[in-house]
Amino acid sequence: MIVAAAQEAAEADSLVAACRYDEAEHWMKEAAKSAREARSNNPLERDVAGIAMAQMAVRLESFQRQRKTWDTAAKEVRRLLEDNHPEMARALLDQAAPPACDTRFTQLRAEITSRTSAAEAWISKGDEQAVRYPRTARSFYSQAQTIDPDHPGLKEKLLDVQRRIPDFCTTCSPQ
Repeated sequence: MIVAAAQEAAEADSLVAACRYDEAEHWMKEAAKSAREARSNNPLERDVAGIAMAQMAVRLESFQRQRKTWDTAAKEVRRLLEDNHPEMARALLDQAAPPACDTRFTQLRAEITSRTSAAEAWISKGDEQAVRYPRTARSFYSQAQTIDPDHPGLKEKLLDVQRRIPDFCTTCSPQ
């Protein structure tokens, strides 16, 4: 029975690595059950079965906690993207350290990259126009701001071009 528990635990590990979480959890529970049902007259074998059962229970609890963390992170990253905060979403995604095989996070990372690239393209266009055409640059920076208001240095660039627009009131502009 202990060998069966070890095999089931190994199967669970391979399923976690393949991001097949429901199946992995099933096999972790089966491994704990096999270890719990091990019967023997030999005290050493009973001790090994008890240790194996405890290890399986700890592994299962740890996996369930990690899975909950990943699920929460996916929801929070999605919310941050909906609120136009791709940099904060990227930081949270990096902190969660999800497995590469989890398609939820692959898609979220692609969306973050897309939004960041779009904002950077608008900023680049604004930078090209900032000296000669500050009104045009302001328009480009404003486009970037709608995509990623937290982009590093964007607020400063926007204020800089606004100051260069003739008759622009910096104290009456919305911040």
